[in-house]
Amino acid sequence: MARQLSPDLPAVLTLLGAEPEVHDWGVDKWQEAACDARRQRLRPWLHVRSLDRQWQLPAEISQEWADAYRRAELRVLRQKVELARITRWFATAGIASHVLKGGAIVWRGWIDPAVRPMRDLDLLVSAEQADAAQQLLLSRGFTSSASNLPANHKHLPGLIAPETAVVVEVHTLLIDAMTPEWTLRERLFRAAAVAKSEQLPAAEGGFWVLSDTHTLLQLIVHAVLDHQFNNGPLLLIDIEALLNHGNIDWDDFWDTAKVIGAERAAQLALALATVIWPRLAIDWQGHEPKDLEARSISSAAHLMLVTPHNQTELGLLGRLARFDWSERSAILLRGLMRRSGSGPLPSQGGGAKRPANPLAAWSQRLAQAGSREGRDHIKRSLDVAKWLRE
Repeated sequence: MARQLSPDLPAVLTLLGAEPEVHDWGVDKWQEAACDARRQRLRPWLHVRSLDRQWQLPAEISQEWADAYRRAELRVLRQKVELARITRWFATAGIASHVLKGGAIVWRGWIDPAVRPMRDLDLLVSAEQADAAQQLLLSRGFTSSASNLPANHKHLPGLIAPETAVVVEVHTLLIDAMTPEWTLRERLFRAAAVAKSEQLPAAEGGFWVLSDTHTLLQLIVHAVLDHQFNNGPLLLIDIEALLNHGNIDWDDFWDTAKVIGAERAAQLALALATVIWPRLAIDWQGHEPKDLEARSISSAAHLMLVTPHNQTELGLLGRLARFDWSERSAILLRGLMRRSGSGPLPSQGGGAKRPANPLAAWSQRLAQAGSREGRDHIKRSLDVAKWLRE
């Protein structure tokens, strides 16, 4: 970038960077970082980095991170076995599928798969084959993990594998198309991305994935526009892996970002990543975000650390600010109905239940928005949304 930005970053994000200064950290700061790491699936990554950098962290945190890393190792092995079976079943049935997001990165030999935990496996199929894919998995003993997702949601209800308990989501969209304009943009993006997709070598699983270029852009759009950054800091780990090890066609990246209205989202996400890792090689091609201030980067960084059980409510309220007033009522109603089912809240491990009716759902959202975290989150969301719209 043309100038160096020094935003205020949460403690846990400074630990992701190349050489954080931690020699003078007290117990309270380590505890703050450990709490956020626990919430945001960063413990395996930080365990490996703590060993590499020989951090002198409290013994109980060191043990907690080591235990999380071992669990992640086992989990990712189960996921790879399940993914191999599923893609083989789909291929036999003539169902074309592409592995999305973290699944397109972790088995490439770029990083230790355990340091990038995944909650579920995301597989993109065409809308015409989605029901067949879902029914095939159900016929193999998979069971539903959610309910009441409308037909126009970007993925079908998650399914749980009978032997490994791995969760799989069948996606039909790359972007959560909330308006007619975004429906058109999603179609353009999906057509371009599928046309340039590639099959990994057999040693890497043989799965079909989007190109590194389109994987990078899809991850950014998903995190910044679909989720207002509140799906967590693993986005930064994905960006670092793709930029350091992948083959990014920057001409294609910026051209596609402009076509689908995601140029500002890409600028903000990449600028935040370069604050964490200043040596990341980005070919801006004249797209440097010269009007981006440290405050907006700080807001984006803090949005990543929203408490997981508040992600749904606060995410809906925050993302509305990106749209015009004429669009907000329809988006709010759609988001509310999408989240007002009686199924379990995934971010709460299935223990808490969504309100069974829209009025109760409204009450829940208003309570979250009125909390201190909610007020801070909305303020930061408005700051980010304002920059994205300019």
